[in-house]
Amino acid sequence: MSKQPFVSVVVPAHNEEGRLGMTLDLLKRQTYPRDKFEIIVVDNNSTDRTAEVARAAGARVITEPHPGVAWAREAGWKVATGEIVLSTDADVQPPENWMEQVVHKFSTHPELVGLTGGLRFFDKPRWFNWCAVVLNPFLVYLGFFMSRGVYNFTGNNMAARKWVYEKVGGFNTQLHFGEDMDLARRIKKFGKIKFFPGLVMWCSGRRYTFDLAFWRYFVNYLWTS
Repeated sequence: MSKQPFVSVVVPAHNEEGRLGMTLDLLKRQTYPRDKFEIIVVDNNSTDRTAEVARAAGARVITEPHPGVAWAREAGWKVATGEIVLSTDADVQPPENWMEQVVHKFSTHPELVGLTGGLRFFDKPRWFNWCAVVLNPFLVYLGFFMSRGVYNFTGNNMAARKWVYEKVGGFNTQLHFGEDMDLARRIKKFGKIKFFPGLVMWCSGRRYTFDLAFWRYFVNYLWTS
């Protein structure tokens, strides 16, 4: 791999016109050379101005009519031209060196076929993020133990080599949950997957409330692991 390979960032989006602009602006400000990466926004059945916001920001827009994040991720990764493909969400605040860190990890760990990182929340109180410092690695290591040695991908902070994604046939679009974890399990046979806690993605905490949806997510995580 060259020292500065061309990379692709895939951003699935459904009705995210109010948040997508912030994410794309921060992606364009990355310390990684601008001519060395592309941003692909997958418009997944949006009924608002998501696609317009993405185009105005200079992103490449792909339309995926099938509802669901698995379909959206697959549509974006399939057309990605980068040697490395990164995945995130439409409502994140990536650190300015996020992309550079990912490329550095792959460059210095040639055995890597994929990686994932930690999570923090830009719209949650400090105590919530202190909990995340402990709980996020705990869940990742728990998943590693339950899946017998596979670090599960976290969809908004993950990356893989394009060739290995193609080798296993991409994402399983029939899954309603855990398509990222399923991909990690299938590419593991071709190399190593690592979890880097210091590779942090700042996320919106709007979906992280201790309600029924959270507990369904937690149970699904354990089941998929």
